[in-house]
Amino acid sequence: MSAEEDLIAYRLQRAQEAVQEAQILAQSQFWNGAINRLYYSCFYLVDALLLKKKISHKTHGGTKKQFNKLYAQSGIVDEELMKFYNTIFQDRQESDWAAIRYGELIRYQQEDFHRLLPLAERFHVELRKIIQKA
Repeated sequence: MSAEEDLIAYRLQRAQEAVQEAQILAQSQFWNGAINRLYYSCFYLVDALLLKKKISHKTHGGTKKQFNKLYAQSGIVDEELMKFYNTIFQDRQESDWAAIRYGELIRYQQEDFHRLLPLAERFHVELRKIIQKA
């Protein structure tokens, strides 16, 4: 295996681990942390896909921008899943920085996690298929 293939395999492994971490945090009702880990689970998949396509990126924002550029209009990734990734990217930033939305600090709840988890699971299935084909 090349160093690039090793990194892609590592990202795929980390994606799965991050979902498990999210579930553990959710069991303890750490909702902001759980949503953060859901985001990272998806980020690792997007990173693996871009690495496989030999597309460079340096930041989370750059990763999102490259992913959107390649897949937002292509129809390869379901439009709902593209929207989900962009939303969870924003959610992660808001929960990490304790941003204020509508005059209140961001405090995610159980329903937020349970709304995002099925979308994250679908995102994983779809991106893994795309990565295998790339």
